[in-house]
Amino acid sequence: MFSGLTRRGQTNVYKGIVIAAGKGQRLYPLTKDRPKTTLPIFGKPIIEHIFDAFQKNSISETALITGYQPQCLGHLPAEFFHNAEFESNNILHSLMNARSFMQSCMEQDQSLVISYADIYFKASVVSKLLSTHGETVVVLDEQWKNIYTNRDDNPIDQGEMAEHADNNVMAIGKGIKSNSAFQRTEFIGLLKLSPHGIKQWLRVFDDLDMSFDKHTPFHRAAEWQQAYLTDFMSELLHRDETITPCCIVNDWLEFDTLGDYERVQPFSSLDDFQRHYYPASN
Repeated sequence: MFSGLTRRGQTNVYKGIVIAAGKGQRLYPLTKDRPKTTLPIFGKPIIEHIFDAFQKNSISETALITGYQPQCLGHLPAEFFHNAEFESNNILHSLMNARSFMQSCMEQDQSLVISYADIYFKASVVSKLLSTHGETVVVLDEQWKNIYTNRDDNPIDQGEMAEHADNNVMAIGKGIKSNSAFQRTEFIGLLKLSPHGIKQWLRVFDDLDMSFDKHTPFHRAAEWQQAYLTDFMSELLHRDETITPCCIVNDWLEFDTLGDYERVQPFSSLDDFQRHYYPASN
């Protein structure tokens, strides 16, 4: 368990948001009647592993953003927010359905951990994230190429890459060009915002939302309504805001395709999976 300190010297309290609105079309027919985050891996649904990792790090209050088949998630111990436009928008706008939850964290001087719902990560990844100082901190995999072992249906160019130097992210998003001066990593879909980071996030989002039509192109997204979190973080970097890397070595998996899901089924744990697929790393 991690207990950080705020600027006021008080014990920091963390809350969480899990974004689980998507349909998971690339995992069809498994997702014909349920969200992909409910698919079981290592003995329980993906999303329950996320909640477990949060709770092991004293993140006991979590908001859950639903969209597709929300009734499948109703048993979870969460404050629920529904994205009624999940079929037309993407993860950034899905997150903003929990705006009131974000604001309450900011007003109560609490930091916020935000997670995709289609990833698995060890509780130690959350612990390292919480112990990394910064207003916006993103979890990056330094040995990301391992994740693409035997992933023929999920090529590397689909990854949300990031590059950093020293203690600053320099670029983040799909399709960013490689720069030999920076360390290349992959964003795993997990980040932390301090109270100031939340304030900054909401201010920039409102500025953009007032300026753009929902069909306006935005960074690497064809439309503003289809923006990824990494598109938004690219905008933060463009505005000279600081994003801090929290680097890990594997200890996570993502589930975008049937192949991603099927290749973990013979294994009872991430450690077993990694011993099989990443022998050079063990």
